[in-house]
Amino acid sequence: MPTIPRKDEPPTATDSVIAEVHRVKDELSRRFNHDLSAMLRDARSRQNKSGHKVVTKPAAARIA
Repeated sequence: MPTIPRKDEPPTATDSVIAEVHRVKDELSRRFNHDLSAMLRDARSRQNKSGHKVVTKPAAARIA
């Protein structure tokens, strides 16, 4: 389980990975003007064009 570094500890490799994830997330968000629906449309479009088999999970049954 990852630990939270103390303020007096030097940064670790994990910190740089987390920083990179945040940087990419922020870049994608800006690219789509922070519009989650636009981001999902783009992701689905790229997914469909990839030629890879797409496996979807069936929707859960609703209890009335």
